[in-house]
Amino acid sequence: PPPQAPRPVGTRPPAAPPAVPPPQALDTRDERLRQLDSLRRAKAAAQPRPAVLSPATAAGALAALTSQARQHTTRQDETRRRDDERIDVDDSPNPTDVKKALTFKGATVAWAILKRHKIIESRPVRLPTGGWIAAHVGKGAFKGDYSARIPNCPSEESLLQRYMGCIVGLFKIKDCRRPNNCGGSVWAEGPVCNVVEAVIELPEPVPVTKGKLHVWLMDEGTRLRVAGQLASLPIQYTDLSSLPPFEPIVGPITPGRNRSYNRTDDIPSSTRPPSWVDETAPLPVHNDYGARYGGYHTEGYYAG
Repeated sequence: PPPQAPRPVGTRPPAAPPAVPPPQALDTRDERLRQLDSLRRAKAAAQPRPAVLSPATAAGALAALTSQARQHTTRQDETRRRDDERIDVDDSPNPTDVKKALTFKGATVAWAILKRHKIIESRPVRLPTGGWIAAHVGKGAFKGDYSARIPNCPSEESLLQRYMGCIVGLFKIKDCRRPNNCGGSVWAEGPVCNVVEAVIELPEPVPVTKGKLHVWLMDEGTRLRVAGQLASLPIQYTDLSSLPPFEPIVGPITPGRNRSYNRTDDIPSSTRPPSWVDETAPLPVHNDYGARYGGYHTEGYYAG
């Protein structure tokens, strides 16, 4: 071959011409691309397409989805409400933090508690301890008579004129015990004796539209009206010196609810339940839990 001229210093050699694939390789690549495109089209055609709905069907489907969403929201609101109204007052350690209230049937009962005469509130359930509860007087009249227990006790009619349908004060429960653990107190009717530790009487009752059977959550407006009166009010503590040392409630609250609990044959004597569920100290056939609870028939309760 003829000799090449010398390349100037600092220049690059000429680029080599691109390699041209043979015609057979080009045909194989095009065929592969056509196959991939055919597979893509077949896969897209195999996927189901959304059906075209009529206006009536679309409206029905929209209504069903709306109803399901509304039910879901309602369940969430109900769960949130139950969390707010759970039966505890741990979030109210101070009187100004009170959020829940308890309705009393009759103004005399609430008056006796706020005046520290009635140191035990007997109910078929435990009341929450550890925090403050607002005392609400319902629209029903008290059928009992406290004149023998409280000197110069006002009449129910006179108290209802001022207390009916209102929150009249606050109280705090110390513990919940059995009637036989109350030192023979005249207020220990049971089944559960809720011991009142401290009270605060409001100078101006706060009206409430409607109460509930157990502990219920006050609305924000009512809570603010109650808390607004508590700044300068003193806390009055009840005299609990007549009560014996506290013994926790063991077993069912109502006799007969859980008869298998009394099977203590295989339990050591040191770990047996208190005497109120011991076979050697049975309850009477008809206990004295107060006329408003009707009493409970306990015959055969300790038969095992």
